[in-house]
Amino acid sequence: MLASDSVLTCSCVDTKRYEDLDANGFLRYRNKKPIILRNAVPANLISQCVPSDCFTLQQTQSNASIEVLKALDNENFIDNPLYTNKEVMHLKTFLTEFTGRSGQGSGPRLYCRTHVSTLLLNKLKLFDMFERLLPQAPVKPDLMRTWISHQGSTTPLHYDRCHGFLVQLRGRKRFVLVSHEESDSVYQCDGVHGPTHASRVRGIGKCFSDLQELDSEYVDQLLSRYKKMQRAEIFIADLGPGDVVYTPPGWWHEVTSVDDSISLTIPWDMNAAEMQHIPANMAF
Repeated sequence: MLASDSVLTCSCVDTKRYEDLDANGFLRYRNKKPIILRNAVPANLISQCVPSDCFTLQQTQSNASIEVLKALDNENFIDNPLYTNKEVMHLKTFLTEFTGRSGQGSGPRLYCRTHVSTLLLNKLKLFDMFERLLPQAPVKPDLMRTWISHQGSTTPLHYDRCHGFLVQLRGRKRFVLVSHEESDSVYQCDGVHGPTHASRVRGIGKCFSDLQELDSEYVDQLLSRYKKMQRAEIFIADLGPGDVVYTPPGWWHEVTSVDDSISLTIPWDMNAAEMQHIPANMAF
């Protein structure tokens, strides 16, 4: 655990090799706390995939129009007109923008969210993962999404009402997580100045440069605006290609594309027993 003079603390998310966790082992984390699974998708399967695989054959052959998000501040992406604009773009244009932009690049960052293609599901053998870890869970392929984003794109701190795996395919991502039990510290939006599943806090991940040292300048900036964050324990999950992170319902998480990134999200609903004890922040 790290702490600064400004009293901001950070812990690493539990990490296991994918092959060391089965369905019974996953129950120790389900609806309780996050976990990282390293090398859940083998490198040889990822290497067979290209960005165009994220879209259907019909989309690629017809050069279909797709919807992309552009953040008003060119950094923080929430699907809400207070934070982003939506733009329709031809698929080939988007793929050129994504694959041709080097590092920080120039121009606006783009974020595309789309359904997971059958081609990608089959190439990555994701159904094998479901059978291994979630044999009884009602995983629905039509609810899975592919997320394609430029380096530096951030989804600010928010929570989801479902369980979720995020599978990292290309580039690196950083997750910053805070338990739903610490919702009083994260400045939850009121529904007027932002959606109630989101927080007003920005840029938490910038405070932790390499998990060994805090960036005191960013910490001071953060706590000068959001002082209650010093009461929260912050968890960090750094993902590379093939890694998976599990986020329980109600847990706050900020997600940043450290590199140009492609990820998949796999949601599934809380069961009846879990719904009897939903986190308090999800009541809004």
